[in-house]
Amino acid sequence: MDKLYASSGIPAGSSPMSERESNIMLALARLRFMTTRQIHQLYGYAGSHGLSVTRRRLHEMESAGWVKSWQPSKYEQKIYYLSRGGALELEYRNGAEGVRTFRKSERSIHYSLIAEVFVRLRTADPGILRAFDVEPKFEKIVPDAYVELALDSRPFALFLELDRNTESAGYLRDVKMEKYRNWYATKAASSALPSLLVVTSTEYRKTLFDRIIEHYGLPAACYTIDEFVLSPVPCVRSLSRLRSES
Repeated sequence: MDKLYASSGIPAGSSPMSERESNIMLALARLRFMTTRQIHQLYGYAGSHGLSVTRRRLHEMESAGWVKSWQPSKYEQKIYYLSRGGALELEYRNGAEGVRTFRKSERSIHYSLIAEVFVRLRTADPGILRAFDVEPKFEKIVPDAYVELALDSRPFALFLELDRNTESAGYLRDVKMEKYRNWYATKAASSALPSLLVVTSTEYRKTLFDRIIEHYGLPAACYTIDEFVLSPVPCVRSLSRLRSES
């Protein structure tokens, strides 16, 4: 086992993984791509120099071969993701199985926005978030995330869709949201279906989604990313009330 571990690409004599480092890597395994600030908000160091300490620790983790990073052009923060060596670390030291890794791409920014929703919910009310599964498959629909929450001790589930203004209005209406309409139609007899939360980039796109949601009669609500970042819990509470009134 020691020989296998040494040949896995992890530097020989690497230092033991701290609980904080383990939590960071588990978060990357779950969310795929996270910015420096997102990692700092969840697992960073306190104090006036805390962010600098977090950056230094992430640099050390990258030097150890556990994580990788890149900084997209015109983007103010680095985006971190789990390396193959980091996945092996989690499997070896934490008992995790089948840890996936992903390569950087333009979609990495999309994943970092999914992570932003996770971070905002987790930090706004630590007890509210029960499950957050990125890109699960529900028959013909694949939401950006499936989320389970506890609102006033009552369970509430939702599908999350992040919109970065990269898809045409026609595609959204006739393909993407049409799939949701068809899925909900086939589940009409079920009483407890997830609602749909759309978080988009601009007021113009929000208006577009509002019209599509109304046209199809979806159990859904749309907010801009600025609205959601400012008031994440009120946004999901509003969606919950909308569903209970329908």
